[in-house]
Amino acid sequence: MTESTSQTTSAVETPQTIVARVAPAWWIRSVLVSVLMLGLGLWGLYDYAIGIPEQEQMAQRRQIAEGVKLALEQRAPEAVELALIATATAQTAEVAGQEHDLPWNETLMVWNAALQSVAANRQIPPELMLQSGTRLEEAMELYGDVQEPAAYDR
Repeated sequence: MTESTSQTTSAVETPQTIVARVAPAWWIRSVLVSVLMLGLGLWGLYDYAIGIPEQEQMAQRRQIAEGVKLALEQRAPEAVELALIATATAQTAEVAGQEHDLPWNETLMVWNAALQSVAANRQIPPELMLQSGTRLEEAMELYGDVQEPAAYDR
Protein backbone atom coordinates (compact mmCIF):
# COMPACT_ATOMS: atom_id res chain seq x y z
CA MET A 1 0.00 0.00 0.00
CA THR A 2 2.82 2.30 0.64
CA GLU A 3 3.99 1.77 -2.87
CA SER A 4 0.77 3.02 -4.41
CA THR A 5 0.88 6.16 -2.30
CA SER A 6 4.38 6.97 -3.41
CA GLN A 7 3.38 6.52 -7.06
CA THR A 8 0.53 9.03 -6.86
CA THR A 9 2.71 11.51 -5.06
CA SER A 10 5.40 11.37 -7.72
CA ALA A 11 2.78 11.75 -10.46
CA VAL A 12 1.42 14.92 -8.90
CA GLU A 13 4.82 16.46 -8.42
CA THR A 14 6.00 16.25 -12.04
CA PRO A 15 4.57 19.10 -14.14
CA GLN A 16 3.37 18.18 -17.61
CA THR A 17 3.25 20.63 -20.50
CA ILE A 18 0.44 20.62 -22.98
CA VAL A 19 1.52 21.13 -26.59
CA ALA A 20 -0.98 22.33 -29.23
CA ARG A 21 -0.16 22.45 -32.91
CA VAL A 22 -2.10 23.78 -35.88
CA ALA A 23 -3.24 21.05 -38.19
CA PRO A 24 -1.49 21.24 -41.58
CA ALA A 25 -4.80 21.11 -43.48
CA TRP A 26 -6.14 24.15 -41.61
CA TRP A 27 -2.91 26.09 -42.11
CA ILE A 28 -2.83 25.34 -45.86
CA ARG A 29 -6.50 26.31 -46.22
CA SER A 30 -5.88 29.61 -44.39
CA VAL A 31 -2.98 30.49 -46.67
CA LEU A 32 -4.99 29.64 -49.81
CA VAL A 33 -7.96 31.73 -48.68
CA SER A 34 -5.63 34.65 -47.88
CA VAL A 35 -3.97 34.45 -51.30
CA LEU A 36 -7.39 34.27 -52.98
CA MET A 37 -8.66 37.32 -51.07
CA LEU A 38 -5.49 39.26 -51.88
CA GLY A 39 -5.86 38.39 -55.57
CA LEU A 40 -9.52 39.44 -55.65
CA GLY A 41 -8.66 42.68 -53.86
CA LEU A 42 -5.92 43.52 -56.37
CA TRP A 43 -8.26 42.66 -59.23
CA GLY A 44 -10.88 45.02 -57.79
CA LEU A 45 -8.35 47.84 -57.45
CA TYR A 46 -7.18 47.34 -61.03
CA ASP A 47 -10.76 47.28 -62.29
CA TYR A 48 -11.66 50.45 -60.39
CA ALA A 49 -8.52 52.40 -61.33
CA ILE A 50 -7.91 51.22 -64.91
CA GLY A 51 -10.53 48.85 -66.32
CA ILE A 52 -13.73 50.83 -65.75
CA PRO A 53 -12.32 54.21 -66.89
CA GLU A 54 -11.04 52.59 -70.11
CA GLN A 55 -14.43 51.01 -70.69
CA GLU A 56 -16.14 54.38 -70.13
CA GLN A 57 -13.74 56.05 -72.58
CA MET A 58 -14.34 53.39 -75.22
CA ALA A 59 -18.13 53.63 -74.76
CA GLN A 60 -17.95 57.42 -75.22
CA ARG A 61 -15.92 56.94 -78.39
CA ARG A 62 -18.48 54.44 -79.68
CA GLN A 63 -21.28 56.96 -79.05
CA ILE A 64 -19.37 59.70 -80.88
CA ALA A 65 -18.65 57.37 -83.83
CA GLU A 66 -22.30 56.32 -84.04
CA GLY A 67 -23.39 59.96 -83.96
CA VAL A 68 -20.96 60.95 -86.71
CA LYS A 69 -22.00 57.95 -88.82
CA LEU A 70 -25.68 58.86 -88.45
CA ALA A 71 -25.00 62.53 -89.26
CA LEU A 72 -22.94 61.74 -92.36
CA GLU A 73 -25.47 59.21 -93.63
CA GLN A 74 -28.61 61.29 -93.04
CA ARG A 75 -27.11 64.77 -93.41
CA ALA A 76 -29.93 66.07 -91.24
CA PRO A 77 -29.11 69.46 -89.68
CA GLU A 78 -29.99 68.30 -86.14
CA ALA A 79 -27.83 65.17 -86.37
CA VAL A 80 -24.94 67.15 -87.86
CA GLU A 81 -25.18 69.77 -85.10
CA LEU A 82 -25.19 67.10 -82.35
CA ALA A 83 -22.23 65.31 -83.93
CA LEU A 84 -20.32 68.61 -84.25
CA ILE A 85 -20.90 69.31 -80.56
CA ALA A 86 -19.76 65.78 -79.61
CA THR A 87 -16.57 65.97 -81.68
CA ALA A 88 -15.78 69.48 -80.44
CA THR A 89 -16.29 68.39 -76.82
CA ALA A 90 -14.05 65.36 -77.34
CA GLN A 91 -11.37 67.54 -78.97
CA THR A 92 -11.55 69.96 -76.03
CA ALA A 93 -10.96 67.06 -73.66
CA GLU A 94 -7.93 66.04 -75.73
CA VAL A 95 -6.50 69.56 -75.61
CA ALA A 96 -7.15 69.84 -71.86
CA GLY A 97 -4.80 66.89 -71.40
CA GLN A 98 -7.31 64.36 -70.14
CA GLU A 99 -6.37 61.95 -72.91
CA HIS A 100 -3.27 61.58 -75.04
CA ASP A 101 -4.35 59.53 -78.02
CA LEU A 102 -3.04 61.08 -81.24
CA PRO A 103 -4.87 58.78 -83.73
CA TRP A 104 -8.18 59.46 -81.98
CA ASN A 105 -7.51 63.20 -82.04
CA GLU A 106 -6.73 63.03 -85.77
CA THR A 107 -9.93 61.06 -86.33
CA LEU A 108 -11.91 63.72 -84.49
CA MET A 109 -10.35 66.43 -86.67
CA VAL A 110 -11.27 64.56 -89.88
CA TRP A 111 -14.84 63.99 -88.67
CA ASN A 112 -15.16 67.59 -87.56
CA ALA A 113 -14.02 68.83 -90.99
CA ALA A 114 -16.49 66.50 -92.74
CA LEU A 115 -19.34 67.59 -90.47
CA GLN A 116 -18.54 71.27 -90.97
CA SER A 117 -18.56 70.71 -94.72
CA VAL A 118 -21.97 69.04 -94.49
CA ALA A 119 -23.26 71.85 -92.27
CA ALA A 120 -21.98 74.52 -94.67
CA ASN A 121 -23.03 73.17 -98.09
CA ARG A 122 -24.70 69.79 -97.38
CA GLN A 123 -21.98 67.81 -99.18
CA ILE A 124 -18.52 66.45 -98.48
CA PRO A 125 -15.52 66.59 -100.82
CA PRO A 126 -14.72 63.07 -102.10
CA GLU A 127 -11.28 62.96 -100.48
CA LEU A 128 -12.68 63.97 -97.09
CA MET A 129 -15.55 61.50 -97.50
CA LEU A 130 -13.07 58.68 -98.10
CA GLN A 131 -10.99 59.63 -95.05
CA SER A 132 -13.97 60.01 -92.75
CA GLY A 133 -15.54 56.78 -94.04
CA THR A 134 -12.32 54.83 -93.46
CA ARG A 135 -11.96 56.25 -89.96
CA LEU A 136 -15.60 55.46 -89.20
CA GLU A 137 -15.11 51.84 -90.22
CA GLU A 138 -11.99 51.60 -88.03
CA ALA A 139 -13.79 53.19 -85.09
CA MET A 140 -16.77 50.89 -85.42
CA GLU A 141 -14.45 47.87 -85.51
CA LEU A 142 -12.68 49.06 -82.36
CA TYR A 143 -15.59 50.44 -80.36
CA GLY A 144 -18.71 48.97 -81.98
CA ASP A 145 -19.31 46.22 -79.42
CA VAL A 146 -18.27 48.13 -76.32
CA GLN A 147 -20.81 48.25 -73.50
CA GLU A 148 -21.01 51.10 -71.02
CA PRO A 149 -20.04 50.14 -67.47
CA ALA A 150 -22.99 49.27 -65.28
CA ALA A 151 -24.24 51.78 -62.72
CA TYR A 152 -23.00 49.63 -59.83
CA ASP A 153 -19.42 49.72 -61.19
CA ARG A 154 -18.86 53.23 -59.86
